[in-house]
Amino acid sequence: EMRPHRNKIPSPKHVLTLAEAVEETLLELLDDPDQGLALREEVQERLKRSLARVQQGEQGLSPGGRGGEEGRVGLVNGCRVEFLPEASGEFSSLDKAVAQRILKKLKWLAENFEDLTPEPLSGELKGLFKLCVGSCRVFYSFAQ
Repeated sequence: EMRPHRNKIPSPKHVLTLAEAVEETLLELLDDPDQGLALREEVQERLKRSLARVQQGEQGLSPGGRGGEEGRVGLVNGCRVEFLPEASGEFSSLDKAVAQRILKKLKWLAENFEDLTPEPLSGELKGLFKLCVGSCRVFYSFAQ
């Protein structure tokens, strides 16, 4: 015997109101996915060394070498984006799509920097800031 197919209606406890769905989406977009997590010791040490070099005046390299992006992010809205040599090496080893997403996010950061309030890292990493790009983390500093 054939019975007509009926869509299952979710139980009330599994249905989100529009306000709850919007709140959940905003938290996914704006919440810090790393909150409560600690950086691995070796990453902290590398960041401390990089921060010290920047504070001593070391200049970085313009990002580039990925799919014609070279120079596009180097100067945006009066902001110059530079990579320290080890970051440049790590960047060039990334998957092309991931690298392009990072460049796009860096360009967005430079274009909107005046309207943002970056959240600083604390402790020995004071002076650095974090930018989330998918599952990647970009640590940066800036000079005014």
